[in-house]
Amino acid sequence: MKHTLYISQRSPFARRVRLVLEELGVDYDTEVLDVFNLPPGYAGINPLGRVPVLRLPNQELIVDSWMILDYLRSRHEEHPLFLTGGASDARSRSISGIAVGVMEHTVLAFLENMRGPGLTL
Repeated sequence: MKHTLYISQRSPFARRVRLVLEELGVDYDTEVLDVFNLPPGYAGINPLGRVPVLRLPNQELIVDSWMILDYLRSRHEEHPLFLTGGASDARSRSISGIAVGVMEHTVLAFLENMRGPGLTL
């Protein structure tokens, strides 16, 4: 049975998970969602209404790109993708955290731009 990855085409977080799944050769299907118009019942998959979510072959769900990548790393520890190339584990995690922060700010800027002028939260 395959994994299922719930994604949005624009999500950089989903993209990074897809890249890792491809690199690892994991057999998976994607379910593309419009995160601005989620299908009924998606709250049962992710109560936060975000992507990505990875459904495992046993039907368990893993929410959030960090947690999905942590899960994949725990199962493929020796894959070159997860080796730090001599950097300390703390340093490699710090660089990854900065990259995620840049992605978060990019998404925030995109959403703010979509909202348009004169609208406030």
